[in-house]
Amino acid sequence: MIKSTYAYIECQLGKETVKCLLDTGSEISLCPASTARHHRLLLMPTTQGVQAANGQNMHVKGICDLNLKLTGRKVATTALVTANVD
Repeated sequence: MIKSTYAYIECQLGKETVKCLLDTGSEISLCPASTARHHRLLLMPTTQGVQAANGQNMHVKGICDLNLKLTGRKVATTALVTANVD
């Protein structure tokens, strides 16, 4: 059995706690489309594409601004929104 070695951190998004996958090797941030819908995040159009580590192209629905709170500190970031991540 393979054990997961992914590093998840808990952040506040609005009034809810969400788990975020910490990937220090990533050049971009991704946000699941379900999270964007649930939190009613404003999606802005983008032509930017993204490719998964396995080479598969991911459909990008838009881009959004995320205002997270991590260990009491506010963190603002921009993320591509896709249905290809959980």
